[in-house]
Amino acid sequence: MITSRNTFQKYYDQEELKLYIDQFLGVDVVPVALGIYFVFAG
Repeated sequence: MITSRNTFQKYYDQEELKLYIDQFLGVDVVPVALGIYFVFAG
C-alpha cells in the first residue's frame, strides 16, 4: 500500500506476523493479543 506521503506500508494478519517474527528471531513467539507477542529468550 502506498500512503499519501508516498511511503510503503505492509499490513500483516496475526499468523503471518507470528511467522515473520519466528523466522527473524529464530524462536517461537506466543501471540497474546492482536499484534502483541511474547518472546522468550533462552
